[in-house]
Amino acid sequence: LLSTCLVSPFFACSNDEISLIDSVNSLNPPNLEIIALRNADGDEVFEPGSTLTVTCDPRITLTVGPVEVDNEGNEQAGFLQDWIWGPPGTCGEFQPCGYIRVEALNEDGEVIVRTVGGENLPAQAEAPLLDITLSTRGYLLSDVASLRARLIQGNTGEVYEDESGKVENSWNVELQEVPDCEGGMGGMGGMGGMGGMGGAEFL
Repeated sequence: LLSTCLVSPFFACSNDEISLIDSVNSLNPPNLEIIALRNADGDEVFEPGSTLTVTCDPRITLTVGPVEVDNEGNEQAGFLQDWIWGPPGTCGEFQPCGYIRVEALNEDGEVIVRTVGGENLPAQAEAPLLDITLSTRGYLLSDVASLRARLIQGNTGEVYEDESGKVENSWNVELQEVPDCEGGMGGMGGMGGMGGMGGAEFL
């Protein structure tokens, strides 16, 4: 979707390319919803305030949406409605463009750990919903009071905002750990699905 004229000064923009920029920037404001949380064994919860057991594999996956629907009513794999995926620095003049950041917060609303920007661009053909994975390794699960997903504008690195404010969604959650997981990753085989397996940034 990103035009060559947006990423190189050596290419001139045609009227069609300028029209594309205007069309994208006039889209309806994007939305972001957390739909489910899943542990490495595939156990899921679907409501805020739920309790999720984190297995010996410390990764948890947030499924987010809403997904884009084509003219025939089919869900488009890996695409959010009214949003363009773009790693940092590649959005050019497109405004509703960038990536999702997932964060774990404590009771004071401080970020404990978050996904590193841009590594979680989705595998476009695997599933209609979007899976973003965060590792909980390295901190106490009891410190986590909520999980938050945010749309990040790819050029500014800031939370994308529309007229109603920042585009984000949070769930209060209780994370419980499985006993007897000394020094091992345990069930690494249960984390199939979409991309977004990148690292986390500890704060």
